[in-house]
Amino acid sequence: MAPELSRRRGKYNRHSAASVDPKVLDLEHLGRYTIGNRELEEELLRLFRTQLRTQSQILAEARDAEAWRFATHTLKGVARAIGAWAIAETAEQLEHLGHACDMARRRRVLQALEGQIAACEREIAQIIGR
Repeated sequence: MAPELSRRRGKYNRHSAASVDPKVLDLEHLGRYTIGNRELEEELLRLFRTQLRTQSQILAEARDAEAWRFATHTLKGVARAIGAWAIAETAEQLEHLGHACDMARRRRVLQALEGQIAACEREIAQIIGR
């Protein structure tokens, strides 16, 4: 194996040892895009954390179907890109439910999403700090 690739994998393996749940945050998936570059991973995780907060707020304030669709679709996309599979699945579920869905069901799924986001933010904090 080339020394450069070995060094990159070594950096990445430190993340894996942090006991991050791949359903919450799949660092192997992220590592495929960053080739194990820790600085790039940390920057992407910071940006993702900002997007989580932004899209969650937009979703909470969505007053019509278009705002709802935009927030759920965006959240689904950024979660898939980074490897936050549970968030992506829940965002997709919310996208399919739509803005005008049963409010009790919507509340349950939103609560699940809040828990997943909190878990993901804890994992990010574990990796990059606060």
